[in-house]
Amino acid sequence: MALSKPQQKVWDVLRDPFCGVTIRTNEDLLEGMKRSKAKGKALDQLGEFFLYIVSRRLNSKQYNRLTYADDMIQYAIMMMLKCYVDFDPQKSNNAWAYIITLIDSAFLQYMNRERKQALLKEELLERRINA
Repeated sequence: MALSKPQQKVWDVLRDPFCGVTIRTNEDLLEGMKRSKAKGKALDQLGEFFLYIVSRRLNSKQYNRLTYADDMIQYAIMMMLKCYVDFDPQKSNNAWAYIITLIDSAFLQYMNRERKQALLKEELLERRINA
């Protein structure tokens, strides 16, 4: 079974930790975010970093063994692309912490959605059995 391009990128990142990512420090990230904000769109370099850091974060202990991990990665990247422009370097120089907070928030939002869906499904099954 052949993988789609996004799936292949995720697979490459999981296989090779840095996978060609050039952003590795907070300063690089801050500079990349400033340049992307100035251009009005996310640069490829920033997108690769987002994919890399989300995949690494998903492999941590607290998010291990989730069946909907690919969906969580996609949702987190979507949220980062939506919210990275809100980062204000005048208030803080720690872009890394901002990105990690965005990722964790996106993961929690997605897990809450999945939990609600599971509860709804369970409730509908109970109604059907009891009816």
